[in-house]
Amino acid sequence: MNKFLVVGGVVVVVLIVALVLLFKGGNDVDTTLDLNVVGGVCTIVTNAADKDVTVGKNHKVTWTVRNACPADQLVTIGNFRAAPTGSNSDCSAPTEGGGAYPFKAGEEANRSVNAPANTTNRKIEQKEAKDPGTSPATYYFDVCLGTAKKDPKLVIEP
Repeated sequence: MNKFLVVGGVVVVVLIVALVLLFKGGNDVDTTLDLNVVGGVCTIVTNAADKDVTVGKNHKVTWTVRNACPADQLVTIGNFRAAPTGSNSDCSAPTEGGGAYPFKAGEEANRSVNAPANTTNRKIEQKEAKDPGTSPATYYFDVCLGTAKKDPKLVIEP
């Protein structure tokens, strides 16, 4: 009888751990960038705070682009930096101010996506978020849609 209690207890613990990992998602993050026409111009309409991202160290961030505009749009992330505001006019640079790229080496090549008109599921994925310290690392970056820039924030937890 005691064997059954021990085995049952182990099964319950394993199930609890599995459920926690399932719902926690392993600290990977998926955030949405909504594009729509405002004042006759296609723009990023996602609320400013909803563009900020917090991700666990060594996990990935996926930006899902939903383009409700009547034309194709190129969406790019870039200019990762320590300062809240940047001086680059577009997102052609992965980093700004000499900082290290906060994701896996080589991910710099995967910073943009073409979102055809009226599509809902184009993705920009960046893998293995890097945090060199024991406290959260904060980076600022730009999301560019044409020449329009937004300045969200990335926090990588240790």
